[in-house]
Amino acid sequence: MKKSFLILSAIALVSLAACGGGKKKTDPTPTPGKTTPAPVSPTADGDIPTEEGKVTFYFTLGEGSVELPEYADYFVTGTFNGWLTNIGGALTMQQLGDTNIYYAIYDGEMDPASVEDPGYQLTMGYNAASGSPTTGVSWTNKSVECAEYPGVEHPLYTVEAENLMNLGTHHWESAPSPVKIVTGAKVALEFEEAVPEYVELHIPGGFNSWGLAKMTADAERKVFTYDLPDMVYGTYECKVVAEYAGVEALTWGHTVVDDGAGGNYQLLVLATDSGKTISINEADFDGEPLVHDFSDFVDPSAADYVDLTIKVNLAVALENNLNWSVIGDFTSWAPVAMTINEGKDLLTAEFEDMM
Repeated sequence: MKKSFLILSAIALVSLAACGGGKKKTDPTPTPGKTTPAPVSPTADGDIPTEEGKVTFYFTLGEGSVELPEYADYFVTGTFNGWLTNIGGALTMQQLGDTNIYYAIYDGEMDPASVEDPGYQLTMGYNAASGSPTTGVSWTNKSVECAEYPGVEHPLYTVEAENLMNLGTHHWESAPSPVKIVTGAKVALEFEEAVPEYVELHIPGGFNSWGLAKMTADAERKVFTYDLPDMVYGTYECKVVAEYAGVEALTWGHTVVDDGAGGNYQLLVLATDSGKTISINEADFDGEPLVHDFSDFVDPSAADYVDLTIKVNLAVALENNLNWSVIGDFTSWAPVAMTINEGKDLLTAEFEDMM
């Protein structure tokens, strides 16, 4: 895929995006993977605050780091809180006196996953006073040290004591730009051939929590658009994916637009003087309609349908009363309850008219 820059106006571009990592990080809210960090133990002129029954996270701000703007804060999220990114879910770090130490006390329950995988990400992000519709963790404003872990990887914090977690030393080379809101913007994507009627296009990204985001087709089904919510101008990560019409969750099985290497597409959302339609074609396809193959989608009206039974034989009979479910793209990623036999060693789920 040939790359070129989308020029909308002479306005400075800033970085603001969301994850995920999505995984689906490439799935949007993905579960980050485990990797090995090399944290640097900080030194402070004073003790790190702790409270009984609570956990304190702290880091050292490295020399040469860019100044923290008034409208931004440092935020940490990780396995300990299920990778929450919003203010209140992610922790807001505060400075310890006049030192270069920043800390936050976590009073929630530590997720069990954090025992085996004490992963985290530390970013700058807009605070509640910024006026930004997107506050908290900003995946494109990671510290330099966290940015060394691409995709769904992440550093690990050091457990110094039962209630004291060391994130090491971090610094930032740039900060989020002052808040400037874009309203009424929409994304447009044009195809050379009509997209089949039984195929829907979605544009999940940081601006819609990486969920269902159906694009609207024109009468010829060649131009697809999506109305963006109010957002801060800058760069947002997203993808364009194709799904069968009527799905209840994304399967991520057919990507139409990404960065050309399987990663997230960088969508430029800028305040402009000449209109607020952002053309992906103009940015990455020299303004030409996109040629894309949808042959892996079968016309449901002409498909063969079968009944499907899923059985799971258990080596050991279950001794509890837990409920069991199966989930997958064939269920639109919604859990479907499985039945258990009298001997409690066989789980079954039945599906009708599967294509």
